[in-house]
Amino acid sequence: MSTKQVTCRYFMHGVCREGSQCLFSHDLANSKPSTICKYYQKGYCAYGARCRYDHTKPPAAAGGAVGPAPNPSPSSGLHSPHPSPDIATSVMRTHSNEPGKREKKTLVLRDRNLTGLAEDKTPPSKVNNPGGCSDPQTSPEMKPHSYLDAIRTGLDDLEASSSYSNEPQLCPYAAAGECRFGDACVYLHGDMCEICRLQVLHPFDPEQRKAHEKMCMSTFEHEMEKAFAFQASQDKVCSICMEVSLERASASERRFGILSNCSHTYCLSCIRQWRCAKQFENPIIKSCSECRVISEFVIPSVYWVEDQNKKNELIEAFKQGMGKKACKYFEQGKGTCPFGSKCLYRHAYPDGRLQSQRNLGSS
Repeated sequence: MSTKQVTCRYFMHGVCREGSQCLFSHDLANSKPSTICKYYQKGYCAYGARCRYDHTKPPAAAGGAVGPAPNPSPSSGLHSPHPSPDIATSVMRTHSNEPGKREKKTLVLRDRNLTGLAEDKTPPSKVNNPGGCSDPQTSPEMKPHSYLDAIRTGLDDLEASSSYSNEPQLCPYAAAGECRFGDACVYLHGDMCEICRLQVLHPFDPEQRKAHEKMCMSTFEHEMEKAFAFQASQDKVCSICMEVSLERASASERRFGILSNCSHTYCLSCIRQWRCAKQFENPIIKSCSECRVISEFVIPSVYWVEDQNKKNELIEAFKQGMGKKACKYFEQGKGTCPFGSKCLYRHAYPDGRLQSQRNLGSS
C-alpha cells in the first residue's frame, strides 16, 4: 500500500516539517481521524486548555459503541454487592466479527470496592466461549479481587510461613546497643548478655539464649587468647637486629619468624635474610644463630608462641596450608624440586596423583 493513502499524523496536529515533500497524505477529506482527548473523557487531562486534542464529551451510545461508565454514587457503588450493568458491560468486550480468529478480551479491574467492606463472592455470569476454553475472569486462580483483599492474603501467607510468628520479635536497635524509643518501643527488648553486654537474649526462647551464650563464650575465649599472646609478644627482642619486633618502623616487619626446632626469637624479615645468605653452607644458614640447632622451615606469625603445644598446632596448620599450594620447582612432574622429600609444597601430577608420601619437617 502506498504511503500517500495514509494520513500524516504530524499534519493532523499541525507540526509536520516536511510540507509538500512529506511521503504521507495531507488530505483530511479521505480520513476521519479521532482527535478527541481520551483522558478528558475520563475526567483527568493534565494539559487542560493547552491540550492539542479536542475536549468534547462523547456522544450517546449508538451502533454498539460503549461509552464510559458513570461514576457510582457513594450510596450505590460502595454498598452494592453486584456491579451495575454498565460496569459489567465494560468489563469485557469480545471481538468475534472475523471467524476463525481468537477472541480478544479487554481485562479491567471489575471490583471497585477498595474500602474493605463486605462483598458478595458470587461469580459473574459466564460468557459463551465457542473455543471451549474457560474464561480467565471466572477461573478461581484469576478471579479479580480488591487491593485490600490482596494485602490481607499476603499478610496471612507471611504469618503462615514465619517460624517465629507466635513469638515477639527482638528490637534490632536495642540488640545493637541502644534504642531511642525506650519503653515505648513496639518491639521486645531482650535480656542483657553478661559477656557482650548487649540486649540479645530472647526472654521466651531458651534455644536462642543457649546458642548465643555458646557462641559468645567461644568468641570471648578466642579474644582472650589473642590478648594474652599479644601481651607476651610485646617485649620480645630479635636475636639478629636486637630490636623489639613489635616496635619496628614498618608494619609489615612487625612479624615473628618462628623456627620449627628452636625457641629463640627472630623477626621474620631478619631470619629470612639470614637463611638466604649465599656465602655459607646449607647447614650453617639453616641453623639458629644462637644455639646452632637446624630448623627446616620458618613459620610466619603475628604473635610469639612460647608454649610447645601451641607451637605444634601452629606448625601443623602451616604444613597443611603449604601442602595445598603447588610446588613451582616440581611443575606437575616436568621439573625437579631441590628440596626433595622435605618440600612443604604439593608435588602432584596433572592427573592429581601425588609424587609420594613425604615426611614433612623431618631432618
